[in-house]
Amino acid sequence: MDLPTLSVVLKAALSSNLDQRKAAEKTLYHYQYSPQHLLRLLQIIVDGNCDMGVRQVLRNERVELVNGSKQVG
Repeated sequence: MDLPTLSVVLKAALSSNLDQRKAAEKTLYHYQYSPQHLLRLLQIIVDGNCDMGVRQVLRNERVELVNGSKQVG
């Protein structure tokens, strides 16, 4: 998944619209183990052109993964 598409999907995953959020979460689940997925998430974190809410959520997730408070897998 390319960066612009991933950014749109991540933003949809934060939506208050339940159907939109569930569809986005399903898409993310499908791509979570694809090659380069983690790298693309990190690129979004540092990209100043991406939505700030999406970047903040990804930062929080990254901190949880690094600190070991969230299980991967």
